[in-house]
Amino acid sequence: MNEKSRLLEEFKEWICFVSEIREMDWQIKIAEGKWSVHDIVSHILLWDKYFFEAAINPILNNMPLTLTQLDFEKFNQDAVEFGKTKTKEELIEMTIQYRNMILQSIESLEDD
Repeated sequence: MNEKSRLLEEFKEWICFVSEIREMDWQIKIAEGKWSVHDIVSHILLWDKYFFEAAINPILNNMPLTLTQLDFEKFNQDAVEFGKTKTKEELIEMTIQYRNMILQSIESLEDD
């Protein structure tokens, strides 16, 4: 297995993890004063969405990258707020969708 394949396999593990989160675990904070599992999933989903739309998709279409300098604290807080507007099922579906779009896109690229 080459390095690209190995890294993609590791990246796929998130899909399995998210798919197996039990309902009772969804709102539990990972530690006192920290985010809940729901917040973390929403956070990673929006980073995957941003990464796909600003980097991966433009690369696939031979377009300029649209990555910009972000206010990370605001982005992260917006992700938590976004998650509050979605059900567990919606977040999981969107998380799997964007992660799969990234994986399929990278798999389609030449290794070099």
